Amino acid sequence: MKSPDRIVVGIGWYTPDQYSSLKAFAADPEILDDNHEQWLIGAEKLFRELGAQDGMRPVRISVDVQELLNWCRKMGNPLDASSRAQFIAEKVRIMSLSEDDR
Repeated sequence: MKSPDRIVVGIGWYTPDQYSSLKAFAADPEILDDNHEQWLIGAEKLFRELGAQDGMRPVRISVDVQELLNWCRKMGNPLDASSRAQFIAEKVRIMSLSEDDR
């Protein structure tokens, strides 16, 4: 019997350099953690918590901030929390489509 599908939840994942770029270009830097180390602690906690929930499958989505910035410009959006969430959701959708092709 096939196990029920789990909801894929993308979490933007940043290297230290990419996180610094995010802070520099974000329209809402005040809501971001001060540094990569603080961000990573919270991101890992969120990843574990989501993974422990029935029906959830968290995935790390590596973010290239230049790609994100280009996407925001193309969409006419500021680089804020809402745009980051939309960008990650789009990456998850594309990932899911490529998994369906397997």
